Amino acid sequence: NAKMGVTEKYRGRKIGNHLIEAAINFAKEKNVDSIILDTNSSLKPAIALYKKYGFRPYRKKEKEVYQRSDVHLRLKLKTF
Repeated sequence: NAKMGVTEKYRGRKIGNHLIEAAINFAKEKNVDSIILDTNSSLKPAIALYKKYGFRPYRKKEKEVYQRSDVHLRLKLKTF
């Protein structure tokens, strides 16, 4: 589990894009099946970024790690 964010001072510089691309590339290198992401519906720009990279909503079955997360997204890296 990890939290990702860009401080307000540095937003608008495409840092979020670089972070998400690095995370996706790392997962691919490690042969991961999918990336699961939990966030909050109030973080509209972040959700738009995740969706831009192919993350899609999914129904979470596991216990919540972060109490404030109400949006659950997954990026499938492998198709079976």
